Amino acid sequence: MSDWQNVFQESPPDLPEYLSQWLLDEGSLTVKMQAICEEPCKVNLLHQDEIAIEKEEAELLGLPVGSSAWVREVILQGCAEDWVYARTIIPPAAMTGRLESLLTCPTKPLGVWLFRKPAIPREELEIGRMSADALGLGIATIDSQALLWARRSRFRLAAGGILIKEVFLPDFVAFLTENQSRDPRLSKRTV
Repeated sequence: MSDWQNVFQESPPDLPEYLSQWLLDEGSLTVKMQAICEEPCKVNLLHQDEIAIEKEEAELLGLPVGSSAWVREVILQGCAEDWVYARTIIPPAAMTGRLESLLTCPTKPLGVWLFRKPAIPREELEIGRMSADALGLGIATIDSQALLWARRSRFRLAAGGILIKEVFLPDFVAFLTENQSRDPRLSKRTV
């Protein structure tokens, strides 16, 4: 799917600067996206269910291969366009309390909640590229052979971890490309 790189070790040489400001940002992507739109970002739920997760996902979360977890897939829309595909993996042991209740509200972005919880630290951020075809989204405006920039990281909970992968869709990259020199908010990092 993708060769992931730990961003603290080395950034890919072909990563454009205007994208690096977004991919390498350690804050909430949703909050940063909302800062450049005149309206809140919209969350479109694609899928949410307990299913078998990929081998690599299980290994990253310290689960046995073949494990099931709660998987939530959404499209984050900014400025009324599909900007980011996000896949969140939550092991059953982590499905408690407020996190479980958040999943009953499919239009709420999980990232905003996570970043308000200092007791849930983010671990290493990794970036990579993956083919649009590998996502299986079937969005007509995306070339299935296109390589899309993505980032992923784990968040540590007492009961395990949460894995979040965010893939930058072509409309978002086009927006950043077109507006990078005109809007200073596009190159600021959030904290």
